Amino acid sequence: FAAGVLSPRIGLDHVVCAGHGAELDFALEHELAHIERRDTLIAFWVELARLGFVGHPSARWLVSELAWAREAAVDAVVAGNDPRAYALFLVASAERSRLARAACAGPVFMARTALARRILVLTAPARHSSQPARRLALLASSALALGLIASLAPSSWGAPVDGRLSASGGTG
Repeated sequence: FAAGVLSPRIGLDHVVCAGHGAELDFALEHELAHIERRDTLIAFWVELARLGFVGHPSARWLVSELAWAREAAVDAVVAGNDPRAYALFLVASAERSRLARAACAGPVFMARTALARRILVLTAPARHSSQPARRLALLASSALALGLIASLAPSSWGAPVDGRLSASGGTG
């Protein structure tokens, strides 16, 4: 795990340290990627923001999804051109962790469902979307939204009142 806001550190337990060459490399690369992305700082701010939403029914789910997204982003970086080898590393790590602790390592996203989701994202065929097409779709949806807003605005907006433009929709 990577922890710390101002001076992040990496912690490795004996299970991870017992891994062989490539597995230990994957583990270190993964945690270094979290530090490079400043994920520990982001996690701190997310937790701080969550305090304002204690008891909100969606807060727990949203914080969990944000944490999962950080893991998935790091997985994609570390997996590089060999996502299958990295996925196998994740499975082997989860198995060693389960055997060593006899408990789910949920906070590090190695629970069965989270692990399955991480592996699915890593091994799914890449969906390449062209950047110009994405920009065009964003532009079109923005234009549609502005058109909808304009069509709902009162027709008196912008009409001259005593030589001035009215933004309130009324006279005066």
